[in-house]
Amino acid sequence: MKDEISGGKQSTCPSGENYGRISSGKLTPEAQNAKPNLSVSDDGGHPQQQDDAADVRKRGEAADARKRDEAVDVMKGILVLQMVLCHCIQFFCDDANLAVHVLRDYINLTTFSGFFFAFGVTSWYAYFRRPFRASIRRMLRTAVRLLFAFWISSICYVGLKELRYFDPRQIGLILSFHKYAGWSEFLASFFGVMVIGIVLFAVFQRINWLTVVILCAVSAATTFLPRSAVTSPLAALFVGSTQYTTFPVISYLFYFAFGVWICKNQWKWKPWLFGMAAAAFLPEFYYYLRHCSLTDRFPPDLWFLAGGALAVYLYFLLSQKIRLRFLQEVGANSLFYLLVTNIVIFAFAGSKYKVYSIRYAVIFYLLLIAGTWYLQTLVRNVSYKKQV
Repeated sequence: MKDEISGGKQSTCPSGENYGRISSGKLTPEAQNAKPNLSVSDDGGHPQQQDDAADVRKRGEAADARKRDEAVDVMKGILVLQMVLCHCIQFFCDDANLAVHVLRDYINLTTFSGFFFAFGVTSWYAYFRRPFRASIRRMLRTAVRLLFAFWISSICYVGLKELRYFDPRQIGLILSFHKYAGWSEFLASFFGVMVIGIVLFAVFQRINWLTVVILCAVSAATTFLPRSAVTSPLAALFVGSTQYTTFPVISYLFYFAFGVWICKNQWKWKPWLFGMAAAAFLPEFYYYLRHCSLTDRFPPDLWFLAGGALAVYLYFLLSQKIRLRFLQEVGANSLFYLLVTNIVIFAFAGSKYKVYSIRYAVIFYLLLIAGTWYLQTLVRNVSYKKQV
């Protein structure tokens, strides 16, 4: 590696010998008489060559990481746009239209599962491939952000959509996880999976096929629990309940595990993964063809949980191929988009601007995404270096 030469300061050669080269380009007498250290390493390579090779390898790994980050951001961007569209349909559009009904069900089947998978992918690169001490602070920071997003969205739903008078008891119920406000419960589950990731850090760091099989079995087992007997709101967050509307974290955990496992092994297209995803999708697809409705979603049925696997895997493959800057920006700021769009939807849904119409829902959706993107452009991340 070449050192920068400036200010007449002496530079040091890679082997550690001082050649006394000054800014004029001449060598001092000491440097002329000095003998460079050209010793080779044990494997026969020059130390300089080893350093260069290591730097090239690190730069290559960094470039691969950026590429993977861009890919998962594309996937999260698609999922964000899906979820916001579904929210607009649910608030501003009736269910009489068959196409709207099918689109809504498709989004409900695939979006939350896709987010858990995407979180698994990002968690491997951001946390689990590093030591616990190097990751715990970042994981806690992410968990706190998700927690506050859940609280803010829930309070806005109560105040803007339900139009309740200010009641400290309602705020207390939300803050203590005794109330999951509408269209905000998914944020609580995002917080919950980060908690699981911290508790099971060593498990996910050493994840292998056996770990994935065990977690799949645990997720499936939650669907056979007597969830009508689950009365604790915190238990409902993790295993599900008929008394609370939640996305149970442990029930969906196998998607998170698959994301970590696939990313750890750097897999993309694998015929056997596609076959597994397709097989998992078929029971729910068959049920939908017969009944034109999904199996139970709150709490989720086993076939509902598995039904999103094929679309999630296809989204993952698609995100490796396309590079749309808009999708990348939306995915990279997914929490911002989900929170802001929720607040705006709640505000309009509780006002006299609410209209039930497909046209209104579509126009509202397009303006909402465009407006949120504009708000994103107003935000600047400024970092200040400490003065030494």
